[in-house]
Amino acid sequence: MSSTRNEDLGNVNSFKNYGLAYKYYSGKWVGIQVGINYAEKGYLRYTRAYYDQQDLEKGYDLVDISSRRFQLVEVPFVTQFHYELWRIRAIANAGVYGSYILRSQSVALHPDFQPDNFDFNKFDYGLRFGAGLAFMLHPLEIQLDFAYSIGLGYIYDPNVQGYTVYNRLSQMLLSATVFFVL
Repeated sequence: MSSTRNEDLGNVNSFKNYGLAYKYYSGKWVGIQVGINYAEKGYLRYTRAYYDQQDLEKGYDLVDISSRRFQLVEVPFVTQFHYELWRIRAIANAGVYGSYILRSQSVALHPDFQPDNFDFNKFDYGLRFGAGLAFMLHPLEIQLDFAYSIGLGYIYDPNVQGYTVYNRLSQMLLSATVFFVL
């Protein structure tokens, strides 16, 4: 997640990203890929804990405040460029995605802080880029790729507490997909 507010944010790792995908090659080197996925994205939010409250110049530690995870349904639509050599395809993807956040879970990781509770049942959208390899083992095609999603929708209301905060979800994804060649 990225934010214009002066916060230290970290990543949350998740293995929840699975779904169905369909790929169609319309030309020799170009195709489209569309899918529907159940995914999890999230972030860690940190705060600064100072060694000495009288002298803030002495230094600080980062103390994690909370963790938030979003469970969502996502529909990616990407154009796929590929180059085939023997039974291996080098692929590059570029496209868009739309998602709907089904639920969110916040956990306070520091005893002095309470988790925030916001209604996150909302739509998100963004751009997706990726690259990888596909192995052709007829009647199967196994695709291994890395993708990066950049969120363009705001997760929180940008005008919270009298100042503007822009915040977007982003995700790095390493995936394996099995396609059945028809």
